[in-house]
Amino acid sequence: MAQAVSVYSNGGNLVKAEPLFSPTGAPILKADGSQMLAPAGFNLTSFAATVPSELQMKDFGTGGPADIQRTYPDAINPGTVSAFVMDFRPVASFALGWVAASNDVSLNFTIAMGGAVNIKNSLNNKKIEFSPSLSDLGNGPGNAENIRAGYAAKLAANPIPVYQDISGGSEIGVMRVVVGYTGYTGKDTGWTTPAERGPGPGVNPALPSDFLSRIANYWELRRQLT
Repeated sequence: MAQAVSVYSNGGNLVKAEPLFSPTGAPILKADGSQMLAPAGFNLTSFAATVPSELQMKDFGTGGPADIQRTYPDAINPGTVSAFVMDFRPVASFALGWVAASNDVSLNFTIAMGGAVNIKNSLNNKKIEFSPSLSDLGNGPGNAENIRAGYAAKLAANPIPVYQDISGGSEIGVMRVVVGYTGYTGKDTGWTTPAERGPGPGVNPALPSDFLSRIANYWELRRQLT
C-alpha cells in the first residue's frame, strides 16, 4: 500500500495524495527523478476504464470528469480554480497519454489537443505558462513530456504486434503471422518500425491542415489581450 502524503490545493485545503505506481507496481517518475503524486486511491487502469473510448478531450478540460487536478475525491468545490492541485499536474498529463494509447489515439493529436486546452485557458488566465518548445504545441512546461511518458508506458505494457505475410503454399495461401513486437519510441519521430499496427479501432485522427495557423491566431489574440 502506498504511503499517504498531504498536498495543498490553490484554496489552501489539505488534500490526500500518494505516490503513483504502474499496474505492475513500478514507481512512475517525473523528469527530475522524483515520484509522481496522485489523488489517494487513484489507479491508472481503473481511471482509463472510466474514460469513453472516443476519448473526448473535453473530459480532460478544466472541470471535466477526467480533470485529475480539480476533480479528485476529496476536492472542495471540485472543478474550480480553488480546487486545483499543482502536485497533480504531472499525473494528469501522464494519465492523458496513458488513456490515449489505450484507445489508439495518436500521440501528436493528444499533445495538440492538450495544448489547445492550455491556450484556450490562457485567454482568461494570464498566469498560465507555456513550454518554450514548439514541438510541445502550446502545452504547459513539462506537460507534453509527461503525455509522451504516459503514452510510451502504456505501449510498453501492451506491445504492438508486427505482422508479416508468409506464403503457406497453394492450398493455404498467404498467412499473416506475428514476427515480433514493437512500440512507440517516446519521441515525435514515430514508431520504432514502419510495420502495420495490427487490429484495433484505428482511431488515429490527423491534425487539421490549418492547425498551426489556428495556434498562431490564438497567440495573436492572447497578445492583444495582455
